[in-house]
Amino acid sequence: VTVEGAENATLSYKVTDKATQEVTEYTVLPTFTDAGEYNVEVTAAFGQFTLIDDADVVITPREVTIQSLSARKTFDGTPLVANDRVMLTAVTGEDTTVPFEATELLENAGVYNNDIFPGEDEGIEVVVTGSVIKGEAANTFEVKTANLKENYILKAVEGDLLVISRNREDEDLRIEIDVNGVTATYTYDGNAHAASGYTVPDITGFEVPETEVEYSYEYDVEKAHVLTDLKEVGEAEEESSEAEEENVLAKVFRFFAPMTVHAVDTTGYDNIPAGTVTFGITNTKGVTTVYAVSGVSAFVSAVNVGRYTQVVDASEAHVQIVEKDVAAEDWLDVTEEFSFKTSNGLLIINDVPPTSNNVTTTSTGSVLGADREPVTIVDEEVPTVLGADRPQTGDEANAFVWIFAMATASMIFGYAMLRRRKEEDEEA
Repeated sequence: VTVEGAENATLSYKVTDKATQEVTEYTVLPTFTDAGEYNVEVTAAFGQFTLIDDADVVITPREVTIQSLSARKTFDGTPLVANDRVMLTAVTGEDTTVPFEATELLENAGVYNNDIFPGEDEGIEVVVTGSVIKGEAANTFEVKTANLKENYILKAVEGDLLVISRNREDEDLRIEIDVNGVTATYTYDGNAHAASGYTVPDITGFEVPETEVEYSYEYDVEKAHVLTDLKEVGEAEEESSEAEEENVLAKVFRFFAPMTVHAVDTTGYDNIPAGTVTFGITNTKGVTTVYAVSGVSAFVSAVNVGRYTQVVDASEAHVQIVEKDVAAEDWLDVTEEFSFKTSNGLLIINDVPPTSNNVTTTSTGSVLGADREPVTIVDEEVPTVLGADRPQTGDEANAFVWIFAMATASMIFGYAMLRRRKEEDEEA
């Protein structure tokens, strides 16, 4: 508001806030800071003469865009987040864009008293909450304001988080998991025995193919040039691209990601169903994700002696990410990110081993009874078999048996000769 040609006049001012109809009188020229629409009535008194005029003062709110980053990566079982900064832009009175990479939004609990929020103690705090393990989601965030009054119009623009599946048409990057059957050995006892269950063996140094992580945000290249310093944790080969025609500034990181499949301690996980096999995968940042495999068929049963193949079938297998305090039916299913290599198991039922007779032998031989303990023949303890009233030695007993056998043979031979002569005499 300016007043000309009133050097000798007495000036007074009456300001009406059009939004609230509140009237305030001033004896000095008022100034305005906060956004709004004001009517200023000026009275100039020249002695007996008075002149009155008015004018409108309009201050429009500053439009500030708060934009979270966009990011993408290939599935590795860990959440994708892009929460280390946001991008602030503001349209100033000269209609130019003021870019501001608000890293300190998170590190120092807010942005205050700067080119975007110049008022005393004006500022915002932003907490980025976006996170996704598979698929895509908005990179959501929450804003807390301080002393902004009606001076600003805050516009939220959420970035996009995209986890690229490993099972895609152009390239199959699925994580291959070994599912091995078990070997069970039994001795035949007439009952049925089984080989049941499977294992996921440890794989050390398992490497997942090239992983891609990209952070980006949009900006107006006609009004400002924005430089970035986006960094991905860990070693990475950076490729920076600035696509001005699309108004996108991005940094892309590609790196080869060795991962380790290993056994994992699930003590305290009371929600893991029986028969579920768990394993862990640790990525390049040292973050371990616990997985559960279910739906694998691995069973064989038999009674008789033989070797039987336990066929392992993973065609209906499911892989889920285990969450300790979440019911198993609510675990995130990530089956499409894995492929399975199966190895069959084996059921062995052995024959009953032959029973040992425990025969004791000596230089004089031994005698076995069919239903009694073995009898050992020794020189001084063999009873006589002749009916004599005295004991005999083993040699004497053997001699008697030989004599008795020879006598019996002679008698049989003599009887045969006598019968033959009688038959000859009768014929004569």
